[in-house]
Amino acid sequence: MLKVLSWVVIAPLAVFLIVFSVSNRTAITLDAWPLPYTAEIPVFAIVLVSLAAGVVWGGVAAWLAAGTARQCAREATRRAEIAERDVRQLEERISEFKAKAVRTGKAVAPAPRDVA
Repeated sequence: MLKVLSWVVIAPLAVFLIVFSVSNRTAITLDAWPLPYTAEIPVFAIVLVSLAAGVVWGGVAAWLAAGTARQCAREATRRAEIAERDVRQLEERISEFKAKAVRTGKAVAPAPRDVA
């Protein structure tokens, strides 16, 4: 489904970019005023490069903005791993206590059901 949706979006966009590029082939002169450099560049190249730069800039801004969320996710993962390790250690201690109680012949009381 996602592949079909991507084709529905990408195909018309590609056609639009091709038509735009063909119809805007006129070259313009870019002058780097304080420097003695000039360049003849087609209009479509300037527009497409500007568009691509905007997409990259937006992606970098979104990535930087999500830094706090990634940090919180790493911290939550770390805390979950510590909690899982603690649970395993406690289960091992319970097993050891039960085994010791069986060896010594002492009765082991079942754990209460309402303890969280």
